[in-house]
Amino acid sequence: EVMDVVARRYNQKFLRHWNKIVEFLKLHYVLSDRNDSPYWRDNRAAKSIPEELSEQLLLWRYRSPWHQDAEAVDDLFPTASYQYILYGMGFRTAPGHTSSRRQDRSQRQAAELFRNNAARASQLQQALPGNRELLKKVSEFGFQKL
Repeated sequence: EVMDVVARRYNQKFLRHWNKIVEFLKLHYVLSDRNDSPYWRDNRAAKSIPEELSEQLLLWRYRSPWHQDAEAVDDLFPTASYQYILYGMGFRTAPGHTSSRRQDRSQRQAAELFRNNAARASQLQQALPGNRELLKKVSEFGFQKL
């Protein structure tokens, strides 16, 4: 009884992993420009593309692969792997569609934090002695022992 549950879960997980491997490999074929043989034409044909990959490609036309798109914590290929393949093989995501409202808000918050950090760094730098003044004091007093 318990082993049936364990076996079913294992098989589901293995099947999901296997499908992800097929999709990841298929992505290379789909994005390739090669069209010089029946092999390449067959592997690039729309009817040979798994449905999940077709949906992902449609989505990726309007936004980059994102880690929150992962179906499971233990996905075999992280989002970065898809980004390397997509953009390394010349895939383009439509400009202006690459961010969400939450990303826009995060970018504004990040920009504000960078501005605050730069202002604080400038303030702290002004409190530091210049190089010549520092060297004079070191020459005159030496370094303090710790």
